[in-house]
Amino acid sequence: MKKRNSISSITSRNRRCGYGPHRGQARTLLFCWLLIGTAWCAAQTTVFKKYISNDGSFAFKFPKSWTVDDSQPNRFDLLAPSGEEFMSVLPLPLIRNQSPTAYVRQITGAMRTNNPELRVSLGKADEKGAYFETDFEMGFSRAVGMAILLKTEDHVICIFYRAPADKINRRRGGELLTSVMGSVNWGKDVSASPALLIGQWSNTITGSIAAFNTNENGATGGESYIFMQNGTFRHVHVGFGAVVSGVSTETGDFSVGGNVLTLHVTAEKFQPAGRGRYENITKNEFRTYRWYLEDGQTLVLIDTVYSARESWYKVRGD
Repeated sequence: MKKRNSISSITSRNRRCGYGPHRGQARTLLFCWLLIGTAWCAAQTTVFKKYISNDGSFAFKFPKSWTVDDSQPNRFDLLAPSGEEFMSVLPLPLIRNQSPTAYVRQITGAMRTNNPELRVSLGKADEKGAYFETDFEMGFSRAVGMAILLKTEDHVICIFYRAPADKINRRRGGELLTSVMGSVNWGKDVSASPALLIGQWSNTITGSIAAFNTNENGATGGESYIFMQNGTFRHVHVGFGAVVSGVSTETGDFSVGGNVLTLHVTAEKFQPAGRGRYENITKNEFRTYRWYLEDGQTLVLIDTVYSARESWYKVRGD
């Protein structure tokens, strides 16, 4: 593929790849393209999924088949299924008078603690960011690393890619670095627009609560949420089991604050299977979830109390 280095052609290419001008993302991605020096577009060949931090303040996309280790504070390690490719997403403290080059020296200095023979090659660097590569011994083999560091008015972040020296593919490394960097987001923009909640969502792929899931005890069931324009919702749960069977319908109102969804359940109707009457229950129950949309059609809810994660699939708009 021929390189096209003009700002207009790169910006156009980014838009075709699905990167919109949201909270500086276009500027961030454009700078990444300029750092790598080519207009690669990993979104055309790699499927990504979204990660959101436990406190809901930070999110990024990563290759769907990879795993995320977020056990260390302010560090998100990504590992490919092969075990050979590795990435780290590192949000760093903002020091306004510290240059990107100084950040690179700080990072590589810490790396030398475990790798005294670490070799560093600094590429393009200016007041907005820096690109650098590393070369070091890892066990009985050598590894090569590629990294982008970006500094904005509010944040500093470094994304690192590593692969065995005899298998390193700098084109692929550049694609992954720029794609992950272009997806990084902080604060209220981590979640999608509240308007995208409106409609019906089911916990079955088929999009119908009639297509039941079956658990290990032989019980079957399906659920759906319906969020309406007037701020109310309906939660329908159909279940058939050895002990209790029936249809439960909860109603109430909902509110969205950034990436936090609050459900206020005010009533529940339960109709046991085989009976013609409903049991009406008045409630005053609040439930809170962190939420975001994955791939535009999957609503992910994370319970803020139990950290349980649920996936709901779009059935229809309202």
